[in-house]
Amino acid sequence: MDALHPPESTPPRRGMALLLPDHHRRLEARSRALLACAQGDDPRELIASWRELETELLDHMAAEEEIILASYAKHAPEDAQRIAADHARLREIASALGLEVELHAIRIARLEKLVDALHTHGLHEDTAMYPWAQANLGEVAQHALVARLARWVGVATSLQHTTP
Repeated sequence: MDALHPPESTPPRRGMALLLPDHHRRLEARSRALLACAQGDDPRELIASWRELETELLDHMAAEEEIILASYAKHAPEDAQRIAADHARLREIASALGLEVELHAIRIARLEKLVDALHTHGLHEDTAMYPWAQANLGEVAQHALVARLARWVGVATSLQHTTP
């Protein structure tokens, strides 16, 4: 598959407990595909791939901040602060990468930094904030979060906790 449509290692699953970690894996896979694309010689493909990843990544973080983070901060203020700081750092990396991509001067080291940061950040949220959110967010908030992220992976917005 090309960088615009990276292969998925597993099909997306349903329900907040499954969709959220799956979306982290998708973002990480897309960033790895972008890394492969950056080592190629098609700047148009690189720009298109970057724009898709950037839009999806920024929406993912915004959804977490709008729907989960404020409530989570009441439960675990230090961890919520760490997650917010991670998001700020990811946005900084993304901003610099976006400029490099547009100028056709991408630095592979910066892209590798994004891949690593997404991996580390995703693992942390998967084990800390997401289990809390599943147990403590109201049904309306859970539905809103699932609907927001499910559009990126093309699954129904069911809150079932089973695989399709």
